[in-house]
Amino acid sequence: MQVLCTPDTLYLVLERVHGCELFDAIADAASAPGGALAVSLVRPLLAQLFAALAALQATVLRVG
Repeated sequence: MQVLCTPDTLYLVLERVHGCELFDAIADAASAPGGALAVSLVRPLLAQLFAALAALQATVLRVG
């Protein structure tokens, strides 16, 4: 993940799910038996999401 800041914009650059968009991976999992994503896929995505939220919070706290 990369965090890029300008004076008025914060960009969070996350990795793509290998071979597809995240929405497509979720939609495919929802229609599959069991309807869940594999832990091996979810764990790194959640780690990126939480890191992005932490970066956002740190940036907002610095600015505000």
